[in-house]
Amino acid sequence: GRRPPKHHFARTTVRKLPHILKERELKGLERCDKIFASAWLDAERVLVGTKDNQLIVWDVRRDTHTCLPSYLPEAEGARVDHCGIHSIALSPQGDIASG
Repeated sequence: GRRPPKHHFARTTVRKLPHILKERELKGLERCDKIFASAWLDAERVLVGTKDNQLIVWDVRRDTHTCLPSYLPEAEGARVDHCGIHSIALSPQGDIASG
């Protein structure tokens, strides 16, 4: 038989996907003010940047998180504004940049 056109599959997926996905609150978010940026690291982990300048890796399957250390040169007198992390970029090698 003939296969349905690709646009038919895309239309069907877009229509059904919102009903399949379920929203849930992540544990440990009470420590964070707001999440401003995010980037998927792989199928199970998402990196988020918060209003209070934290980078946190959330494991969505295990519902756990790890706070990444900041590498700001505070000892050298660098000024740290508390406006939050609004962007995250990942290189193909896995390097993280945030701002």
